[in-house]
Amino acid sequence: MDDRDLLIRALVGVWAELPGLVGDDWPVFEAQVLIRLRALEAASPKDVENACDAVLAEFDAHPAARGRLVEAYAVVAPSLERGSADRPRVAGSTGHARYLEIPIFFATDRALAADASAPPFYSGERNPKHLTYGIARVSVPDDHRSGSLEKPRWWKLQFRQDPEQFVIVLGVDALDRAAFVAGAR
Repeated sequence: MDDRDLLIRALVGVWAELPGLVGDDWPVFEAQVLIRLRALEAASPKDVENACDAVLAEFDAHPAARGRLVEAYAVVAPSLERGSADRPRVAGSTGHARYLEIPIFFATDRALAADASAPPFYSGERNPKHLTYGIARVSVPDDHRSGSLEKPRWWKLQFRQDPEQFVIVLGVDALDRAAFVAGAR
């Protein structure tokens, strides 16, 4: 367990408390911390210390939040030494600067679209003779709010599918049944 994992565990433990400790600055603070966390997640072993420092630097303007994070870190570090499990991760996810790309396993009886390499990968027509298995790569922006589906709105003149702003299907990879079952396990 390295500093990266300890810091992330401490943040997970206090994340729900942070809006109250940060106050009106929360939306900007949250966005900045999430950007720093993506960089931390992608950091090479030699860059982990600097990436951790960058996350902590976001807390400098909010002493109450920083103090609570330090308390949580002090609790997490010894418990990990006693053998608690590693933090859960979304298997196969990829961190980007402003969004997370998550693989979603699917099975469908829909027929492939005329151009299966571009959205919408499947048509509305059924193919009842067999199921198609695969993984859809979905973007989840850092500022995603639970229960909402961020997508482009024509009345806001948002015509481009931007994974940093919207939940979108980035691509679909077909799998055979055996690969699907093995991957889902």
